[in-house]
Amino acid sequence: MYAIVRKYAIVGLVLLLLAGCATATPTPTATPQPADTPTPTAAPPTATPTAVPTATPQPADTPTPAATPPAATPSVSLTDSTGELLTFTERPVRVACLTEICPDIMAELGLEPVAVNDPLSSDPRFFGSRADGFRVIGGSFFEPSLEDIAAAQPDLVIGLGGVHDGLRDALRPIAPLYIVNPVTYEDSISYLKEVGAAMGRPEEAEEAAQRFLSKLEDYRARSPKDRTALVMYGSDVNFGIDTEGALTGGLLAEVTGYPWPKPPPDEGGHASGGMQFSLEGVLSVDPDVIFVQTIAFPGFEPPPLAEQLAVNPLWGELAAVKNDEVHQVSFGLWSTGRGTRSLGLVLDEAMPLIYPDVFGDPASRTISLTDSTGERLTFTERPVRVACLTEICPDIMAELGLEPVAVNDPLSSDPRFFGSRADGFRVIGGSFFEPSLEDIAAAQPDLVIGLGGVHDGLRDALRPIAPLYIVNPVTYEDSIRYLKEVGAAMGRPAEAEEAAQRFLGKLEDYRARSPKDRTALVMYGSDVNFGIDTEGALTGGLLAEVTDYPWSKPPPDEGGHASGGMQFSLEGVLSIDPDVIFVQTIAFPGFEPPPLAEQLAANPLWGELAAVKNDEVHQVSFGLWSTGRGTRSLGLVLDEAMPLLYPDVFGN
Repeated sequence: MYAIVRKYAIVGLVLLLLAGCATATPTPTATPQPADTPTPTAAPPTATPTAVPTATPQPADTPTPAATPPAATPSVSLTDSTGELLTFTERPVRVACLTEICPDIMAELGLEPVAVNDPLSSDPRFFGSRADGFRVIGGSFFEPSLEDIAAAQPDLVIGLGGVHDGLRDALRPIAPLYIVNPVTYEDSISYLKEVGAAMGRPEEAEEAAQRFLSKLEDYRARSPKDRTALVMYGSDVNFGIDTEGALTGGLLAEVTGYPWPKPPPDEGGHASGGMQFSLEGVLSVDPDVIFVQTIAFPGFEPPPLAEQLAVNPLWGELAAVKNDEVHQVSFGLWSTGRGTRSLGLVLDEAMPLIYPDVFGDPASRTISLTDSTGERLTFTERPVRVACLTEICPDIMAELGLEPVAVNDPLSSDPRFFGSRADGFRVIGGSFFEPSLEDIAAAQPDLVIGLGGVHDGLRDALRPIAPLYIVNPVTYEDSIRYLKEVGAAMGRPAEAEEAAQRFLGKLEDYRARSPKDRTALVMYGSDVNFGIDTEGALTGGLLAEVTDYPWSKPPPDEGGHASGGMQFSLEGVLSIDPDVIFVQTIAFPGFEPPPLAEQLAANPLWGELAAVKNDEVHQVSFGLWSTGRGTRSLGLVLDEAMPLLYPDVFGN
């Protein structure tokens, strides 16, 4: 009897936390994870902590282009949900997480926490396999180990309102405590932007916020809103529901019928929007779809909530039960995640289940890709492990917020793609033209991406390993198309669309502001055998959008090539005499020639060029300018080229 009473007492405690009862004192030995945000009751702040990081900062991975790391500012401040003002003499870079919205924020900013106290980080949609190496904070959710927090040497600790407020004084010698209390998705966005600004990642925070808002708007616009839903949690004798005043309930109320209004507190409601409920009450509304969350924690592993409720005859009378529309969902993601990434994933899980005819069921839909050769690839499950044989592949992965399982190119090591994470990537041996099949197989890919005209002949050999998707980007429109196709197949259409729009927005800005009164040329090769990008080449065509690029693509029978590149002569270059020349030196293992400009300097005609006389010859990366080919690479090409072409307009 004691065990039964204790079981329901613990569940009742969790329900109180879900409902926002911040005045309850948690049992010190319990270790449940609260599912919603209690109302903070902390006293007004009495002191202003000042953090001066003394530990060596952890390198911040950079998934989006950045010329230099964010500079430290004289003073950085954060005001948390209790009104406590935190000030820093240097930007915080080492964050310890006591609540799940914290790793959510870190993932959205492209960073990693130095320590975690939650299971959400292990979801591969946040940090992939990197989470396996995260430091874990021991103790319980309510009483985390101060020793473990101190050992992580954080600059900032993020905790949950109504749970961790009492730790502030104990943490002052370690790091400032920032208390969050997200009740609406607007709150989640606010915390994301505040932390992003403090950590020098305002652009990443804004992009993540817009990605979530765009996803929400798309679901809102396309949803028929003609079905009703309910979110439940707890146990058979003591369960609660999310009303429309709860974080997840309010989110679903934006995109479907959610007829569960938040009652006033004096009528049984709570500040967080959760409330205890009865099956009679559920049956009176009889929702079309029910999402159930089972609360479990170490030492308490109950059966799924739907199984517990099945013993009540009223459960079987519900339309959702009769129609097999009861869906078990993750308590961690749906109730304790609370950040923009978690909420976006909730929408991605919920909407295909509520409206399968509109949004489809990813679990049952056949996924297909048709490559540049016309080969159709079909998958019964989304490909998640991609091996890259050509540079546009890691470019696409970076734009989608993913990582390849193996690479065969040097572009991945550019920190503007994956930061230091690329150091751990599996490398495919062999050559670019003949990559090692053994290395590809060892990576266990679901999909291999190769380059047209180079890797086509590998298709049969790769069939026992994984399908081969051949790309052949000749224009930036091709690059965008491949990005979107792979993004859709991998379940990242919103991220692909956002990356495409980011590139197009950058291109349009340069196009609109460029004077277009200077001529440019892209050259590559060696002194006796060099080529140029005509306007029919990928990079040449891109520059032709933003400056004068007088190198028209000749017909193939006059020396041109399908890629838009062609062999050329210095006499031909001198006949036009461009204002600015970008030169790429082609090198590979065993062949490391001097820079192309040095090779060409032996020819007297080189010194007659205006660009040479005016010091307007610029060595650029062959990998980025010629072999990157993806939207991130092309955006970086523009960022490098335009300040050199028009320093008075775009700065150096």
